[in-house]
Amino acid sequence: MTFWFHRNPLKSTTAVPFDLKLVATNAEAVNICNELRKNRIKLIENLSNLASDEEAVQSLLHTYLGLLRGFIDNADTSAGTDTSRLRHVCKFKWSHSMLGSNIISQSDMMYEFISINQEYAFWLMKKAAILAHQESPTDEQLKKIHRTSRKCVGILEEMKTNYLPRLIDTGTNGSDLDIKVMDAYISQCIAEAQEVTIFRAIQLKHSPSLIAALTHETSQKFLEAAMSIKALDITKFGKWMHYFQIKCCCYDALTYSFYGDNLLNMEKSGEAIRCCQEAMKRIEVLAPLSKEYFKMKGYGAAPKSDQTGFFQRVKACLTRIKDKCERENGMIYHQKVHPDLPKLDLKATHGIVAPDNYIIPEISSLWTPFACTAFDLTVPLRDLSIKDNKKPYEDGPSPPKEKSSKSKNDKKSPKT
Repeated sequence: MTFWFHRNPLKSTTAVPFDLKLVATNAEAVNICNELRKNRIKLIENLSNLASDEEAVQSLLHTYLGLLRGFIDNADTSAGTDTSRLRHVCKFKWSHSMLGSNIISQSDMMYEFISINQEYAFWLMKKAAILAHQESPTDEQLKKIHRTSRKCVGILEEMKTNYLPRLIDTGTNGSDLDIKVMDAYISQCIAEAQEVTIFRAIQLKHSPSLIAALTHETSQKFLEAAMSIKALDITKFGKWMHYFQIKCCCYDALTYSFYGDNLLNMEKSGEAIRCCQEAMKRIEVLAPLSKEYFKMKGYGAAPKSDQTGFFQRVKACLTRIKDKCERENGMIYHQKVHPDLPKLDLKATHGIVAPDNYIIPEISSLWTPFACTAFDLTVPLRDLSIKDNKKPYEDGPSPPKEKSSKSKNDKKSPKT
């Protein structure tokens, strides 16, 4: 296999009826609630199926977000405030990718806004992994993986930067609202997009210095992801962190290998061989790390068959460059191999992934000034669709689902 991607479970949620008839005092307001309910059902159904069309899902999402924004941002410019008075009229319940079936509920439209965008990003990550699972991805498939990964970065960065700070309660440690978890996902998506760039650069025989700089940056991104979740519960996050460590080792080894290849081009074959020796040394730690990865319990996984093919490709690349350096030194340069490892002098100038700009849709045109004033908040909240007054955080089994976005194999080893 060309790539090896770890994926965590998708989120899941419960039905939200948006039954605000006591509050919605005219037909326009009732229509907004009905459209919200219908669009959410369709959106969750599509996000539960990895075969769903991406454009159709994006269209549903934009419609839903446009409607939802009217409950978050004030569509009535005469109100004198940017925040809608309707923000807390509905309760939303979501599981989180690394917390199993534990449900976190909040009466906050902003919580729903962030959660549904995160779910969309995680769904896109799964779609990219399906393409990466191909034996020999085409150029178009490689572009799609790269583009999708950049899109995920854009979505998650937008939520982290502009919406998470507006959330009143950022949830429990290790939830998808945890800044450490969000940082890990962002670093992962950047690094995996750069993996595609590296694959193409090697395939097209770009300069070893360019490849070495890019593999070094990618190794550092996987290290950043691992460090983001290092302090979290190892029983839940250990497997994910192991994936980051494995990838970090792989690209660290490739960095030394291609740096050695570049030194050979500079007629420094002795230093080149020393770099290649270091690359082989670093790749050898993968065997015990990989065994531990597949033995570990926890949420999420990566296909074992993909890992075998990925490692074989990496090791073949390291061996090829090492043999080349030793051959050239033996036949031409006859330089001594010093024990000191050459210092890496690298700065990536090409191939570094930048997030795609994620554009949040405007407030839906259904939010007319008349509709904005048609919600009567003098009705006590206990009479609305929020019928229970439980604590904001509810641990335990997931309540009945609208239609879970979680696949059956998510907790095991997904094939995506």
